[in-house]
Amino acid sequence: MNLFHRSPKLETLKLQSSVSQTSVASLESLVSDDPNMFAALQNFLIVDPERQIPLLDNVNTLLTKGDAAKAQGNNLTARVDYEMAAKIEICGQNKDSAARFLVLAEGASDKMLQHFKYQATMLADMNKVLRISMAYQTLPRAAR
Repeated sequence: MNLFHRSPKLETLKLQSSVSQTSVASLESLVSDDPNMFAALQNFLIVDPERQIPLLDNVNTLLTKGDAAKAQGNNLTARVDYEMAAKIEICGQNKDSAARFLVLAEGASDKMLQHFKYQATMLADMNKVLRISMAYQTLPRAAR
């Protein structure tokens, strides 16, 4: 056993931790006046859209999957699919489509859970959501 070897897993965890703390600080500076919006967007903004969005399904596929899951009574899966589509649309500045997906997610959410509150907060001011998303995406990648 080599006592002087650093674990790659530990280094990865440190890197992930520092990136997410930087990201949180940057978002907080954009939304410091609204803790509810900060919490919602912390869960909905895509950190690296150029890399992450191509790994996701497109919004039409997510809608189809969400509708199928909801029809089968699997609201959790439906909510996740609708929310993922909303995240993509928020990043793309597609206000009406993002709001439509948030409404669908709201319909599949347990009203007692935090995600329902996130959806309601964002739906209450989609213009603010898109403004913050745009500002967030224009930050240097290291700051996101």
